[in-house]
Amino acid sequence: MSGDEWQEPMESDLAADQRSPEEIEWEIERTRERMSSNIDALGDKLSRDHLKQQAREAIAEKAHDVVSSVGDQARQTGSRLVDLITENPLAVAAAALGALCFFTLRRKRRSEARQRVRRARAGRR
Repeated sequence: MSGDEWQEPMESDLAADQRSPEEIEWEIERTRERMSSNIDALGDKLSRDHLKQQAREAIAEKAHDVVSSVGDQARQTGSRLVDLITENPLAVAAAALGALCFFTLRRKRRSEARQRVRRARAGRR
């Protein structure tokens, strides 16, 4: 609804005795048409399909924001990791070597345990 529609009735607000019955009826009909149009527009805005569409758009926008935020956080984490490695190369190398030794020894012990189990099973037969 534009501002012009609201101003029209004020411009034609003459005293009732200065307007003819036809002018009054015409103004009433115009007012009814505007009210009907406004009610139809409100009905469209409050329709189930329109509300569903608004909800879909809001959810899609929120999901986009969340994905964007997760991407930003991942980039920051990667950047921090690179900074940590470049600032402490010896400590990172020592930690990596320690992890490698740990997993190698663990694998070796599991392999030895499996061999003992096989030997024990073979001895029972």
